[in-house]
Amino acid sequence: MKLSILIPTYDYVCYTLVHDLQLQCEGMGEFGGYEIIVIEDGGKDQVKAIANLKINELPNCTYIRNKENIGRSAIRNRLADIAQGEWLLFMDSDGKVISDDFIKNYVKSAREGADIVNGGLTHDTKCPNPTCTLRWRYEHNYETSQNNTERPFRSFCFMIKKHIFQQVRFNESYNGYGLEDMQFGIDLQEKGYNITYIDNPLFNNDLEPNTEFLRKTEEALHTLYNHQQDLGDSKLLTFIHHHPLIAYIAPAIYKISRNFLVRNLLGSTPNITLFNFYKLGYFLNIKK
Repeated sequence: MKLSILIPTYDYVCYTLVHDLQLQCEGMGEFGGYEIIVIEDGGKDQVKAIANLKINELPNCTYIRNKENIGRSAIRNRLADIAQGEWLLFMDSDGKVISDDFIKNYVKSAREGADIVNGGLTHDTKCPNPTCTLRWRYEHNYETSQNNTERPFRSFCFMIKKHIFQQVRFNESYNGYGLEDMQFGIDLQEKGYNITYIDNPLFNNDLEPNTEFLRKTEEALHTLYNHQQDLGDSKLLTFIHHHPLIAYIAPAIYKISRNFLVRNLLGSTPNITLFNFYKLGYFLNIKK
C-alpha cells in the first residue's frame, strides 16, 4: 500500500511533526511507498513559512504555499486531489506524534480490513498554560463524556481509502470555521461506511487561549446556524428540540448574564456547564 500523509496548515510551524512522521515511514521497510504533503492555506506569517520550507529538504516530503486561504474543507479536498497514495492519512498541523508505532498502527488497521480509521487525539493531563483553560477543560470533558461511536466525527487525525474519500469529500459550502468534519462524518454514515476507532492518538500540541477559543466557538455556532438543516442530529440542536421551554427562556437569560458568563469562561477556572449554556444562548440569539 502507498500512503499519502496530508497536512493542511495555517501560520503554524509543523516541520517537527513532518520529520517525525517521515522517520517512522522510512523505518517501515515493507511499505509500498509514502509521501507527506503539507499545504499552507494562505498564511500571513513569513517567518513560520520560511521555517516550513525545510520540509522540502526531507525525502518524499512537499511543502506548498497557497497565496489565498480557501478554507478548511477545500484545502483537504485539494490535498486529496494531488495525493498519489491509495490511502490518505489526514492530520492537523498542530499535532505531535507520541507513539513510536503511530504509522504502523494505522497500517495494521488497514491491512486488517478497515476502510476508515480514526486514532483520536489526546491532551496534557494538566493544563499547560493558565490562559488556555477553557479549551483544555472542554477537551477533557469531551474525552470522558461519551464513547467514540456516539461522538461527532473529528478530522484531527484519520485515515481513509482514497476512492472512498473521492465519493464523499469535505463539503465546501462549509466556508466558515468548524463543523465541516461533523458533516463529513454524517456523509460517510449516509453512504454506509463504518469508521474503525483505534487507540492511536495524535497529541494536540497547540491549545488556543481562552479568548481565541471562545471566538472560534462563536464562529462555529454561526456555521451550525447556517447548516442546521444538515446537522439536525448535533448535540445542541437535539437539546433545543427536546427542551423547548428552556430554549424559549434561554435567550433572555443569556443576555442578562452574558458578562458574567464571559468573565467565567475567560478566567482561570471556566465552568463547562456555563460554557454549554453560553453556546445555547449565543446560538438562539443569532439573527437571520
